Amino acid sequence: ADQFEIVVEGRGGHASLPHETLDPVPVACEIVLALQAMVTRKFNAHDPVVVTIARLEAGSTHNVIPDRALLKGTMRSLDLSPQFVDAVLGLIDVAAIKPLKVVADTGNGMVGPILQRVYARLPVTLVGMYLEPDGNLPNHGLDPLQPENRAELERRVVAEKADVGFAFDGDGDRFFSIDDRGQFVAGDYLTALLGRYLLQKNGG
Repeated sequence: ADQFEIVVEGRGGHASLPHETLDPVPVACEIVLALQAMVTRKFNAHDPVVVTIARLEAGSTHNVIPDRALLKGTMRSLDLSPQFVDAVLGLIDVAAIKPLKVVADTGNGMVGPILQRVYARLPVTLVGMYLEPDGNLPNHGLDPLQPENRAELERRVVAEKADVGFAFDGDGDRFFSIDDRGQFVAGDYLTALLGRYLLQKNGG
């Protein structure tokens, strides 16, 4: 059977990954894991990365053959944010949302720009905190589970007389809520509320 080698190279080092398939899903997973390992070695998200995929010679291991590389990469810029915003808004009934005042703290992570575009199409008055991405994190850390990272948001919700506050982590795959009294809402409780809503809406 064919054997392949995936080599990921960057400022943080390199990784050689033997592979038995070029199925894009496992290959992509291997590349992501390699990049995660490189992050711990001072790899920066803006640093260039070279990914080489090549066939191994029969009986050899960990030997990339540059002149027999199977895939030559290309780079292009593609903005998928309009489709993303449409997809997010497609999950809800916008007409059913009553006017809200929301304080959102994205902690200088990556969420701020896209969040503003989503809320611009909702009946929401947005009070933004640290919406500009800044990898230096000049204001606080990115984990909302740490009380010190949401303390300012809790105070701001009360000061603004807002309906709710949202604290996002750095890459936007987690958020946590602050109620109108400035109290943190635990994630398991919020999951239960969302689960009940979805069951009522979809049955089950």
